[in-house]
Amino acid sequence: MKWIIALSFFITIQVLAFDPMAPPGYQQVESGNKTVTTKKVQKSNFVLRQIVIRKNQKSAVINGYVVNEGGYIKGARVTQIEANKVVLQLANKQKILRLKPNIARIRQ
Repeated sequence: MKWIIALSFFITIQVLAFDPMAPPGYQQVESGNKTVTTKKVQKSNFVLRQIVIRKNQKSAVINGYVVNEGGYIKGARVTQIEANKVVLQLANKQKILRLKPNIARIRQ
């Protein structure tokens, strides 16, 4: 009977060490003997996917969101949209996102 209790305790501790239902981007943090918690990893990366320029409107897809010239994304203001780049103003600094050409990758 004692070995069953010890075995169940051992299995329970290993199950708590990994949370398969945690959202992507979360890391596990342990604080002494307390329970395991999760903490969001902060990323400030901007990924430019697409630029659309029409007569009256310029827009871009950044991190999956459509933004217009003069709009905001993650605290950054979109100051300029051109044919192959987007200029962001973030905390008094300019960040330039360039549209990378869609080149097929060749397996080796």
